[in-house]
Amino acid sequence: MATRAPDPRGARSRALLYDAATALFAERGFAATTMDDVAQRAGLSRRTAFNHFPSKGELAVEWAARRQAAATAAAGEPGPGDHVPDRIRAWFRALGELTDADPDGTEQMMLGWLAALGPVHHRTPAVHRLAEWLDAGRDGGGIASTVDPGIAADLLFDAYLGAVLRWCAVPPGRRGPLTPVLEALVEQVMAGLAPR
Repeated sequence: MATRAPDPRGARSRALLYDAATALFAERGFAATTMDDVAQRAGLSRRTAFNHFPSKGELAVEWAARRQAAATAAAGEPGPGDHVPDRIRAWFRALGELTDADPDGTEQMMLGWLAALGPVHHRTPAVHRLAEWLDAGRDGGGIASTVDPGIAADLLFDAYLGAVLRWCAVPPGRRGPLTPVLEALVEQVMAGLAPR
């Protein structure tokens, strides 16, 4: 059975829609932007927009997935003798730096992700990845052998999500960078996960 080659036009359309949406959400806000606005900015039809993203919330879900992929790339590939706490620190630091580089866009995309019921309907693969790292770290990689990787991964991601939501609640002119907050949070959790 032959497999179908990816459609480069579809990938291009998807990228145009994503780029248009991220710009519009940052400019106008998530709530004030419609899918028609996104399609128009991208130079595509409404139908094409909805074929790629059935709702504007799906654009925010895509944004969250891309951020997690960027953080994973920043953390690097695990190797033998990997010190898991360092990998986890790098992963969360990358997420913080992405937020600090685009605070307005982050705030609007988080609103969109929540509107799309992101935490409920889109169980993030990040938790699974964190659990794999933590599991690997229980064998001399800086994580106590008594740690339950699934529970620890949920704890780390829930703490991250809470920090981002609290950060979004602070008025833009008064909020500081998120990265140091995440670094302190991760240090606290990692201290509890370290071998005794």
